[in-house]
Amino acid sequence: SGMRASVSEEVSLPDYSGFNLMMSDIMSAARIIEVGPGHTGRFIRGDLEVIPSPGRTLSRSQSLFIYFEIYNLVKDRYEGTRYRSTFSVSEVPLVNSPKRRFIRSLGELLGIRGRRSILETEINRTGISRDVRSSLEIDLSALPDGVYDLKVTITDQVSGQVVSKVLTVRKLPLDY
Repeated sequence: SGMRASVSEEVSLPDYSGFNLMMSDIMSAARIIEVGPGHTGRFIRGDLEVIPSPGRTLSRSQSLFIYFEIYNLVKDRYEGTRYRSTFSVSEVPLVNSPKRRFIRSLGELLGIRGRRSILETEINRTGISRDVRSSLEIDLSALPDGVYDLKVTITDQVSGQVVSKVLTVRKLPLDY
């Protein structure tokens, strides 16, 4: 159209330099490739090339690649870090009316678990760095088409602190 527009907005970022366990948002990626140290580029994160998938939509046979960062792990007396990563996939109901949200919230307050996990896995890791980059490929090919929440929970096994984030993805019935 030959026209331009500009938008200005204020963005506040969390302070990741503190002492509390923190986690970045989960980035959905089309592909994650190990490139080794020394590579530079727009999508390089440490020794990984993370090609973003901004639509958060998967075809039937496409794997879900995720990338996230963990900050402020506590070191033990031997200067090491230990943490657990839990990954849980659950189906999102398609009907999301205010009444249904109210009932779900009420059930959660009463301790009644809502959606059950379809897929769940846990990884224990050790290291020496307080800040960690993490990535994972998740095969969702056995799941039917629909909308799914991936919940990532990080538990610092030294301090006991816990942090969680959720990523919602849609699985389509066709390959594109």
